[in-house]
Order: sequence, then C-alpha cells, then structure tokens
Amino acid sequence: MLLLEKIYEDLHLYVNFFQPVMKSFRKQRIDGKTIKYYDQAKTPYRRIQASEQVAFSDKVHLTNLYVQLNPVALRQRIDLNIGK
Repeated sequence: MLLLEKIYEDLHLYVNFFQPVMKSFRKQRIDGKTIKYYDQAKTPYRRIQASEQVAFSDKVHLTNLYVQLNPVALRQRIDLNIGK
C-alpha cells in the first residue's frame, strides 16, 4: 500500500503541473451531429494561475511548489516505483 501511495503522490504532481489538457468549452448540435470546441491545452496549474477565483496566497504556494519540481525526476521515480 505504501508503494501505491508513493506512485499516486508523484503522479498527482506530474499530471497537475506538467500534463496539458484540452477542455471542451462549447458543444453545438447540427443535424444530429455534436460539434465540440476546445480551448488551448494547458496544465491544471496554468489554469489556476490564470483564474481570478483562486486566492493569491494559494497561487504563491503552488508557484513555490512548481519551482521545486523536476518533471524528468518525477517521471523517473514513477517509472521506477511501477517497476517494483
């Protein structure tokens, strides 16, 4: 169980800070077909930084965490722990 917790902790950081996601912002139905419109791909971290609804202190905390992270090292730790 401890190994799984380590994997999820690293994966959580990797996905939220370094994996961009395209979000659908509009759907339009034309003649029985649904057309989806997507915004530009951004990481959840970048979306929070751009949001006006998140407190400045929370943004500062996340920025400090982001500066300390290394995506290559995170990915290597995830792969190493999965291989165990």
